[in-house]
Amino acid sequence: MSAPRPRRGDLVRAALLPLILLIELTGRPAAAEDPDRTRIDAEEAMEARWRERARELRERVEIARERLASAEADYESMRAVNHPRGEAKRAVIDRVEDAKHALADAEQQSAAFEAAAEAAGVPALWLETD
Repeated sequence: MSAPRPRRGDLVRAALLPLILLIELTGRPAAAEDPDRTRIDAEEAMEARWRERARELRERVEIARERLASAEADYESMRAVNHPRGEAKRAVIDRVEDAKHALADAEQQSAAFEAAAEAAGVPALWLETD
Protein backbone atom coordinates (compact mmCIF):
# COMPACT_ATOMS: atom_id res chain seq x y z
CA MET A 1 0.00 0.00 0.00
CA SER A 2 1.25 3.45 -0.87
CA ALA A 3 1.15 6.46 1.40
CA PRO A 4 -1.90 8.67 1.03
CA ARG A 5 -1.47 11.62 -1.29
CA PRO A 6 -1.20 14.94 0.66
CA ARG A 7 -4.00 17.44 0.22
CA ARG A 8 -3.32 20.79 -1.43
CA GLY A 9 -3.96 22.76 1.82
CA ASP A 10 -1.39 20.63 3.61
CA LEU A 11 1.17 21.44 0.92
CA VAL A 12 0.52 25.16 1.19
CA ARG A 13 0.84 25.10 4.97
CA ALA A 14 4.04 23.11 4.70
CA ALA A 15 5.46 25.59 2.20
CA LEU A 16 4.52 28.61 4.35
CA LEU A 17 5.69 27.12 7.64
CA PRO A 18 9.33 28.26 7.26
CA LEU A 19 8.17 31.81 6.45
CA ILE A 20 5.79 31.87 9.41
CA LEU A 21 8.54 30.63 11.72
CA LEU A 22 10.95 33.23 10.37
CA ILE A 23 8.47 36.02 11.05
CA GLU A 24 7.77 34.72 14.53
CA LEU A 25 11.46 34.44 15.36
CA THR A 26 12.57 37.79 13.92
CA GLY A 27 9.55 39.78 14.93
CA ARG A 28 6.82 41.46 13.00
CA PRO A 29 7.41 44.47 10.75
CA ALA A 30 7.68 47.73 12.70
CA ALA A 31 4.44 49.21 11.34
CA ALA A 32 2.45 46.18 12.44
CA GLU A 33 4.32 46.10 15.71
CA ASP A 34 3.91 49.73 16.70
CA PRO A 35 1.04 51.72 15.18
CA ASP A 36 2.00 54.68 17.39
CA ARG A 37 5.41 54.83 15.66
CA THR A 38 3.68 55.00 12.29
CA ARG A 39 1.50 57.88 13.51
CA ILE A 40 4.52 59.68 14.93
CA ASP A 41 6.47 59.22 11.69
CA ALA A 42 3.54 60.62 9.69
CA GLU A 43 3.25 63.59 12.04
CA GLU A 44 6.97 64.31 11.78
CA ALA A 45 6.76 64.17 7.99
CA MET A 46 3.80 66.56 8.02
CA GLU A 47 5.66 68.92 10.33
CA ALA A 48 8.66 68.86 8.02
CA ARG A 49 6.46 69.74 5.02
CA TRP A 50 4.84 72.67 6.84
CA ARG A 51 8.22 73.92 8.08
CA GLU A 52 9.76 73.67 4.61
CA ARG A 53 6.90 75.56 2.97
CA ALA A 54 7.04 78.26 5.65
CA ARG A 55 10.80 78.58 5.11
CA GLU A 56 10.34 78.85 1.34
CA LEU A 57 7.73 81.60 1.71
CA ARG A 58 9.83 83.55 4.24
CA GLU A 59 12.77 83.32 1.86
CA ARG A 60 10.63 84.49 -1.05
CA VAL A 61 9.43 87.53 0.93
CA GLU A 62 12.99 88.36 1.97
CA ILE A 63 14.28 88.13 -1.61
CA ALA A 64 11.40 90.34 -2.80
CA ARG A 65 12.22 92.92 -0.12
CA GLU A 66 15.89 92.94 -1.12
CA ARG A 67 14.94 93.28 -4.78
CA LEU A 68 12.66 96.23 -3.99
CA ALA A 69 15.33 97.92 -1.86
CA SER A 70 17.84 97.54 -4.68
CA ALA A 71 15.42 98.90 -7.28
CA GLU A 72 14.51 101.86 -5.07
CA ALA A 73 18.20 102.59 -4.45
CA ASP A 74 18.78 102.58 -8.22
CA TYR A 75 15.84 104.96 -8.64
CA GLU A 76 17.17 107.34 -5.98
CA SER A 77 20.62 107.18 -7.54
CA MET A 78 19.14 107.95 -10.93
CA ARG A 79 17.30 110.96 -9.57
CA ALA A 80 20.28 112.30 -7.62
CA VAL A 81 23.01 111.88 -10.21
CA ASN A 82 22.09 111.17 -13.78
CA HIS A 83 18.54 112.28 -14.31
CA PRO A 84 18.16 109.90 -17.23
CA ARG A 85 15.24 110.33 -19.56
CA GLY A 86 13.32 108.15 -21.91
CA GLU A 87 13.90 104.40 -21.99
CA ALA A 88 16.55 104.34 -19.25
CA LYS A 89 14.28 106.18 -16.83
CA ARG A 90 11.31 103.99 -17.77
CA ALA A 91 13.38 100.82 -17.18
CA VAL A 92 14.31 101.91 -13.65
CA ILE A 93 10.73 102.89 -12.82
CA ASP A 94 9.43 99.58 -14.23
CA ARG A 95 11.95 97.69 -12.13
CA VAL A 96 10.67 99.43 -8.98
CA GLU A 97 7.05 98.68 -9.90
CA ASP A 98 7.81 95.04 -10.68
CA ALA A 99 9.62 94.67 -7.36
CA LYS A 100 6.67 96.20 -5.49
CA HIS A 101 4.26 93.78 -7.16
CA ALA A 102 6.55 90.80 -6.45
CA LEU A 103 6.77 91.78 -2.78
CA ALA A 104 3.01 92.24 -2.48
CA ASP A 105 2.46 88.84 -4.10
CA ALA A 106 4.99 87.12 -1.81
CA GLU A 107 3.46 88.72 1.29
CA GLN A 108 -0.05 87.75 0.14
CA GLN A 109 1.02 84.13 -0.40
CA SER A 110 2.70 84.06 2.98
CA ALA A 111 -0.42 85.43 4.69
CA ALA A 112 -2.63 82.91 2.87
CA PHE A 113 -0.31 80.10 3.92
CA GLU A 114 -0.42 81.19 7.56
CA ALA A 115 -4.23 81.38 7.43
CA ALA A 116 -4.40 77.90 5.89
CA ALA A 117 -2.03 76.58 8.56
CA GLU A 118 -4.15 78.08 11.32
CA ALA A 119 -7.34 76.66 9.78
CA ALA A 120 -5.66 73.24 9.56
CA GLY A 121 -4.70 73.41 13.23
CA VAL A 122 -0.98 73.48 12.53
CA PRO A 123 0.98 74.41 15.67
CA ALA A 124 2.54 77.86 15.37
CA LEU A 125 5.92 76.38 16.33
CA TRP A 126 5.98 74.48 13.03
CA LEU A 127 5.98 77.78 11.13
CA GLU A 128 8.75 79.48 13.09
CA THR A 129 12.29 79.92 11.90
CA ASP A 130 14.62 77.19 13.12
